[in-house]
Amino acid sequence: MRGVRVVLALLGALVAALIARPPATAAGPPGPVTNLQVKTGVGAALVSWSPPADDGGSPIIAYEVRSPNPTVIVTPPATSTVLTGLPATPLITIAVVADNALGESPSAPVQVTVEGGGTYHALTPARILDTRDGTGGVPAAPIGPSSSLSVQVAGRGGVPASGVSAVVVNVTVTNTSASSFLTVFPTGTARPLASNLNWMPGVTVPNLVTVGLGTGSREDVFNLSGTVDVIFDVAGWVGDNTNSSGPVGMFNSVTPARRFDTREGFGPLVGGSTLDLKLTGSAGVPTTGVNAVVLNVTVTNPTAPGFLTVWPSGAPRPLASDLNFSAGQTVPNRVIATLGANGQITIFNSQGFMDRVDVIVDVSGWFTDDTNRIGGSSLVTVVPNRVFDSRTNGNGPVQAGSSAHVFAGGTHSLDGEAGAVVNVTAVGATQPTFLTVWPDDGSPQPPTSDLNVAAGQTVPNLTFAGNVGFKVFNSAGAVDVVVDTDALLSRVVQPIT
Repeated sequence: MRGVRVVLALLGALVAALIARPPATAAGPPGPVTNLQVKTGVGAALVSWSPPADDGGSPIIAYEVRSPNPTVIVTPPATSTVLTGLPATPLITIAVVADNALGESPSAPVQVTVEGGGTYHALTPARILDTRDGTGGVPAAPIGPSSSLSVQVAGRGGVPASGVSAVVVNVTVTNTSASSFLTVFPTGTARPLASNLNWMPGVTVPNLVTVGLGTGSREDVFNLSGTVDVIFDVAGWVGDNTNSSGPVGMFNSVTPARRFDTREGFGPLVGGSTLDLKLTGSAGVPTTGVNAVVLNVTVTNPTAPGFLTVWPSGAPRPLASDLNFSAGQTVPNRVIATLGANGQITIFNSQGFMDRVDVIVDVSGWFTDDTNRIGGSSLVTVVPNRVFDSRTNGNGPVQAGSSAHVFAGGTHSLDGEAGAVVNVTAVGATQPTFLTVWPDDGSPQPPTSDLNVAAGQTVPNLTFAGNVGFKVFNSAGAVDVVVDTDALLSRVVQPIT
């Protein structure tokens, strides 16, 4: 009897279990993915998710990641992908669709903002244009009045043949026969109301230029008056939304700071000699993870004409120049200096052995290398646009000890940009002076200079403004100030690959 009772108890438990079991779920499409997350960067997004809580009774065979680009298919068990080449519109929509053999189920869409422009890739300077000898495949002749020259840029001097949205070029004019200005702009676009270099007859003037590439990856160079020889030394290139998702080349602004001044104990730089200067670990630049540093290099007290060349320490000196000067001149120029051995740059003075020049180096920002995950801003080039001109805005020249307040947007639509790359030109100074540019955010004026101007001179200089609103301070006399926006700095983002 005991054995019968045990059997009956087991049968009863089995019947109870069968009665308690829920009915089988009908097979069908899966549920939506869960935990959908989108991290955006420069022209790219990292999309990740978790599998559906309910697979519909049939294994997931694919995930479709839908965006403004063509759909990307991800095969399980992978649950993430990186999208590149995304448009920099205010909002884009991304969704993930889970597929099984019986149907599909889309997630709720996520709207995100992707940064435009590209990351910066520093180069050892290389000469890609010289109208004096035809370098660059152009006629060996100066540019005449009201004339333009088209210059091939991509595929030369270390600039790739594709995937380039803009370049950074040190432009030098020489053999100038009349007062004039130069405008550099993308080929195929209308010439803008803007200038990159201004000069008086008989002088040699350099200026760093950031400019987008136009039709055929070319740039146009326009000269207003007289004849002029033009030299291009390429310093680096800016990627586009297909190749800027990684860590290298993201800009980080610092409060402008003086890093070096030969007048403070070092002594003038002798002609024909070089100076090695360590830039990492000082003036706001980290000790590691730095590819290039944005500098304002100024020469003063030169005893004879000459030029400076700046390049990565440890590399051969390139055929290029960063500043050109005459005896007695004080000349500034922006330099994006690629770092070499031990975070150093080398500065060469071309003067003769008996000549001397003082050199001043101010730091205003730096670019990440491929080991640095801190992130930063991309460079978003725009067609150059005049955003401020004290000659026409009704306020008149900027007086000694006062500042002009400038907004870099102009006709450009701004949406969260962190700063701007602007060309600042001083016109008609009544006496020797200097200008300082810094963010109009309540921060104190830094002890640095961006332009040094003699009485009556017209002097341009490219400036990385750490805010879309900034101040331009004039030290002495009165001077007109003109500002053209060449590029914008995106909001700070992190790399996603």
